[in-house]
Amino acid sequence: MDIVTRFHSNRAEELAELNQQLILDEEHSNPMSVAELAVRMRGWLDTGYECYGIERDGQIVCYSLWRDDTEHYYMRQLFTVAACRRQGLARHLLSSLQADVYDDKPVRLEVLAGNLDAQAFYKSMGYQLYCHTLIKT
Repeated sequence: MDIVTRFHSNRAEELAELNQQLILDEEHSNPMSVAELAVRMRGWLDTGYECYGIERDGQIVCYSLWRDDTEHYYMRQLFTVAACRRQGLARHLLSSLQADVYDDKPVRLEVLAGNLDAQAFYKSMGYQLYCHTLIKT
C-alpha cells in the first residue's frame, strides 16, 4: 500500500507543476504560470495550509491541499497525475486523512460544475452537495 506523506514548502515547485495540470484538466480559468503557482503554493504552505500526498519513485503522484477553518476543514485541491488515475490513490489518500488527520469536523471543498468525474468521485466518498455558487461573466 502507498504511504501518505506530508509535503512542505520545499516541494512548492513540484506541487505547482501538478497544480497547473489540475487547472488544465479542469479547464479552470486561472491564467497563472508555474512560477506564479509556486509562489502561491509556498505562501499557502507557510501560512496554514497542509499538503499530504503519495510519492512513487520520489515523485508526487497524488496530493491534497487543505487548511483548518476552525469549524470545518477546507480542501482546496486534490490531484492525481494522469498516469496514476483509477488506481485508488485519491481514495486511499482521503481515507487516510479522514482516519489520521481530520478530527470530527466536516470537510468542505469546491468542484467545478463541469467536472462530473470529480463530482461522482466525491459522492462515492460520502460527500454531499452543500451549495451552488453561480457566476455571470
